[in-house]
Amino acid sequence: MFELKIYRKGHEMVFRTAAASVRRGRFALWFILPSLQLFFSPFGLSQTTLPVSNSGTQYAVEHLSSREGLPDNAVRSILQDRRGFIWLGTDAGLCRYDGRDFKIFRKDPIDPGGLRDNRIKCLYQDRAGRLWVGTVAGGLHRYNAGLENFEHWSHDDGDENSLSANGVSVLCEDHTGTLWIGTMGAGLNALDPESGTITRYQHHPDTPHSLGNDFVRAIYEDSQGRLWIGSDAGLDTFDRTQQLFRRQAFRQPPHNRSGTAVGVIHGDDDGMLWLGTPFGLVRFDPAGGDSRIWQPAAATESYEENRVTAIQADSGGTLWIGTLSHGLHLFDREN
Repeated sequence: MFELKIYRKGHEMVFRTAAASVRRGRFALWFILPSLQLFFSPFGLSQTTLPVSNSGTQYAVEHLSSREGLPDNAVRSILQDRRGFIWLGTDAGLCRYDGRDFKIFRKDPIDPGGLRDNRIKCLYQDRAGRLWVGTVAGGLHRYNAGLENFEHWSHDDGDENSLSANGVSVLCEDHTGTLWIGTMGAGLNALDPESGTITRYQHHPDTPHSLGNDFVRAIYEDSQGRLWIGSDAGLDTFDRTQQLFRRQAFRQPPHNRSGTAVGVIHGDDDGMLWLGTPFGLVRFDPAGGDSRIWQPAAATESYEENRVTAIQADSGGTLWIGTLSHGLHLFDREN
């Protein structure tokens, strides 16, 4: 079971999730508190202090679980909004934490403004400060802070202007304000929040420039406005003008048997893309298409050991790489 842990140093807070029953060494990085410290979710960590740098800094641990008020110990997503609240997506509802108290939002069949599913898959805050919530089977929600309820988008078999599926895996707003919605097996959706119009993009085997795969795992817009899509088939770019997807090939290990799924896309200040794949970390140069591989477990093709599940840069530009079962890695891009 996953539990939330908070590491404090002075007035700084670092949030983690942990599980005692999962194999030791599994890590999934979440994100960085602005101007504060990196925080991530290691599965299987139980110590009460944590050294976070070679300077020997130690953080005291405050352990939060369902005993302290979390709706569930399975924490899938974490987001800090602009007001400083920490939002936690769990398997039993959405939780807002102010540093002391929890406010819990759950599915209520008789409340039209409630959640449609308690299993929260992803959280996203757009440029206007609006909080979006993607669920495993209840579609997409937008939080109304004034009324403390939710507007809802879902799949309707008879309506092409609805989501292509109710399983929402990832969210990303582009520079035009369009919200891109990745689904678990039904492709990509583009939502215009102002008009409510939804455009669907899916894989069609007979169409060369369709989406590579319908299980969308990552969405990223770079500084030039190019949209990058990570799916179970690899990496695509989307040409908005021509409405075409183009597959982007990248290097793979010899005799790769792990697949080419891209589960994470991180862009750095130099314009490089860092991809999390089943066989390791890939640096991809959009300008020339060159790529390079780093594998956490050298000289092995083990799916379990080399799958990169999370990538995040700290304030110094160092990459923190989370893997499925080979721990957490600090990656110095300069060396």
